[in-house]
Amino acid sequence: MSHTTSLLSGLVLLALVLMFVFAYVNPGAAQNRCVKRGAAWEHKKEYDKAIAEYNEAIRLDPTYAAAYYGRAIAWRGKQEYGKAMADYTEAIRLDPKLAWAYNDRGIARGMNGDYDKAIADFDEAIRLEPRFALAYNNRGNALNFKKNYDKAIADYSEVIRLDPGFPLAYNNRGNAWSDKKEYDKAIADYNEVIRLIPKYAAAYNNRGNAWRAKKNYDKAIADYKEAIRLDPTFAPPYNGLAWLRATCPDESWRDGTRAVEAATRACELSEWKATYTSSTLAAAYAEAGNFDKAVEWQEKANKLYTEAEDRRKGEEWLKLYKEKKPYREKE
Repeated sequence: MSHTTSLLSGLVLLALVLMFVFAYVNPGAAQNRCVKRGAAWEHKKEYDKAIAEYNEAIRLDPTYAAAYYGRAIAWRGKQEYGKAMADYTEAIRLDPKLAWAYNDRGIARGMNGDYDKAIADFDEAIRLEPRFALAYNNRGNALNFKKNYDKAIADYSEVIRLDPGFPLAYNNRGNAWSDKKEYDKAIADYNEVIRLIPKYAAAYNNRGNAWRAKKNYDKAIADYKEAIRLDPTFAPPYNGLAWLRATCPDESWRDGTRAVEAATRACELSEWKATYTSSTLAAAYAEAGNFDKAVEWQEKANKLYTEAEDRRKGEEWLKLYKEKKPYREKE
């Protein structure tokens, strides 16, 4: 099942954005005070109020790149990526050396699934600031989404060289190692994340996935449970636990009833919209012997898949459930 990767942690991004904005502005002018207030509203996730401040700054000075840049961040907070990209682009037009704007436009493009253009933006951010660790991290994520794992690992390793205390780079490199099925290297990176951030639930979830792939089911379950303890509202570890309980090739670890409970919680937390939780719930119902429900949920998942390989697997699982057979992960 999927591990947790983000183009950039929201909290890390926000802290660095505020540092950038406050360093960029001159506190004397009225428009600069608007930008500072906008950044403060962003810190509180009051994006509409932030946008109003940036609008006023732009009214006072239509050539003020920092105001467009700040407003773009607020648009992205509202998940209005088209408007965010337009403002990033205007900030870049007004200040072509604004590496942060290239970096953040790359994030917005990545969130829209346009990884090639995202990579081009990260390339430019790195050209402007060769020690820009966040841009390397974000380019690594875009490369990872394109399944270019070796280049992604090279970028994450460069982040770590530039900033050995950057935990997300270890987490993301661990995900790339997992995608390459090099689970021992992945676990070593997740261990480092947990050393740096002992309460980071995503690292425990990701390490749990790696332990499960290595068939160390007791360690996988322990990590999933620790991730849930750290963040009871985080869907992936419930999903991972349910998948293991439903599909484990070792019968002693399977438990259909508990799999359905965990998968249902994962679906609730993902608002019943995630394909991976729907397919896990289908597998859980199949393990519990409720094949009608298994078919129902797999059919729902199959309608949402966007990748050809996911559709192929979904049809394979659906065929099993219609034949009243549960799915088992391969030995």
